[in-house]
Amino acid sequence: MTMQTNPTLRRLAALGVVAILMAGCDTGGATLPPDSTSAPVGTRTPVATDAAGASSGPDSTFHLGPSLGPDATPTPTSNTGTASAPVVPPSTGVATLYHLQLGTDLDSEGNPVGQGTNFAEGTTAIIGFLGWKFVPAGTELKVRLFQGDRFAFEASHTVVNESNKKGSVGFVFPFVVKAGFPAGAYSVEVDYNGVTDEVVPFTVGTGPGFDAVVGTGSQSGPIPYANPADVLVVTRASVLRKNLGSRTDEVLAAAAKVGDLHDLEADGQTRDTAKDTVAETQRLLKAGNYKYLLIIGNDDTVPYVRVTNPLADSEKSDLADWQLPADWVPSDNFYTDLNGDQYGTPDLPVARIPSSDDADLLLKQLGENTPPDGGGFALMNQERKVQGGLITSAMSQLAQIRMQYVPPTTPDQFASNADASNARYLYVLLHGIGVATNSWAANTVSWSPTNTSSPLDDEWSLSEANQTDGVRVESNPTSHGVVFIGACYGAWTLDTIQEPVHKTSDNDLALHYLKSGTRAYVADTHISYSYRMAPTDIPMGRTGFEYLFWNAVAAGQTPIDAFQTAKVGISKAIDALVAAGDVDTANVNLKTLHYMVYLGRP
Repeated sequence: MTMQTNPTLRRLAALGVVAILMAGCDTGGATLPPDSTSAPVGTRTPVATDAAGASSGPDSTFHLGPSLGPDATPTPTSNTGTASAPVVPPSTGVATLYHLQLGTDLDSEGNPVGQGTNFAEGTTAIIGFLGWKFVPAGTELKVRLFQGDRFAFEASHTVVNESNKKGSVGFVFPFVVKAGFPAGAYSVEVDYNGVTDEVVPFTVGTGPGFDAVVGTGSQSGPIPYANPADVLVVTRASVLRKNLGSRTDEVLAAAAKVGDLHDLEADGQTRDTAKDTVAETQRLLKAGNYKYLLIIGNDDTVPYVRVTNPLADSEKSDLADWQLPADWVPSDNFYTDLNGDQYGTPDLPVARIPSSDDADLLLKQLGENTPPDGGGFALMNQERKVQGGLITSAMSQLAQIRMQYVPPTTPDQFASNADASNARYLYVLLHGIGVATNSWAANTVSWSPTNTSSPLDDEWSLSEANQTDGVRVESNPTSHGVVFIGACYGAWTLDTIQEPVHKTSDNDLALHYLKSGTRAYVADTHISYSYRMAPTDIPMGRTGFEYLFWNAVAAGQTPIDAFQTAKVGISKAIDALVAAGDVDTANVNLKTLHYMVYLGRP
């Protein structure tokens, strides 16, 4: 498909304005204090469009920089497979710098086209699009091009504008070889005040691609489940029999093998409200010596507790078009909040297998699911590089973590990627919504020059254009590993007003992953929040929960124990934030405490 070239860029190319590689880089973004920057991980827009990654036509190539010159002309090399990236980038906690995107042009709307990590041999211009939400003034940003291990070229700029109240800001770095890039493995190193912040590998020509990685090594062997003697299992058999029919006894027999199974209506009393099921579950817990709770069934079997949303007023407009509840958040915390503390912090870990009508899913999760041997994989929104980078740094304590971004990664590419499907630890940081639970997406960004007469000398204005899917249930992504989803409604399995009303493994990614044999699945049930955090900061929002979780896993805890550690940690952080005078973030943590759920067998 041919897409029209941005006329400003074509005009400049015709005029021979080719000085950008030696120019600096101004930056901007919304004015956000370094210690309090947060952004919603995001709800999906009602109409999502795959607008990124389209191939540019023969008329759309432009040259915005000089030839790399005879001393920098790359020579062919072999593909290296991985490129090591910094474990904790220097921008962590102090800036919101986006992932460097690579493409071949801009269309007439300012959208990067030809995005990817693989380019045709002979491509003459590969453009780096570096955007940010906030970077302190005076920061030097530098891009350095390597062909294999061989340095080829660099360009830098000192930040002038920290932010842009209308959106984000960026700078365009084109790398041009008039004779065309020869086949081989390349990478662009992004430096932040002289320290490597990111490594972006790409391939020219045919052959396998390669990913940026953090950490080394791998993990192997099964991850132990909780001792059945320590697990209370609860359900309502009447609902299961209505939905599962003849397969009910098979499911109940499997449930009885993983813990002490109790029908919440065994005494003949109907309990179809959260108030009643919580009371009966707590009675059973207090009568025994249990360490874990497993709930069998979706909201119709054992209801989620509708917890008042402390952020309802600010979220109603985001959810109105979707007809999703803003006033309450689905939570399992109160089932094990035995001491009735002020926040509703669970005293025992709670797990749920959220299906009432899919016997195969229930049996798969009640069985033994052994994760693959190996490392991890992270698929992240390109705008959330900083937030995601903190989490991959924690995951890298376990094993080597491969990283990809959306855009340019597509749902089919992700689903067919063996490194992702065979990852022992999988982390996804994208957008989601409780209606369209079949997909998770990222924003696409359009670029507009702020200096139309000399746009190559100044920063560009960035705005979120559309959304493009990174994961879709129709592409059949699978995982047998530990899965953590950082997307709004990543664990939503409740019925909705809008179609598809009823969630199944065919239209809901959480249920799809569980049915595929995921060892553990952790995500949220509502709008969730991503924070720019340093490792030593008070845990904030979903990012803080993720960081607590993966650090606990790295310390040797099982996923269910790490989940409980994160619950307690995010609860304690509420008091710390209040003491620091940050009541707004304390409310975000209160919501985070309740919307995070653990799906699967403990």
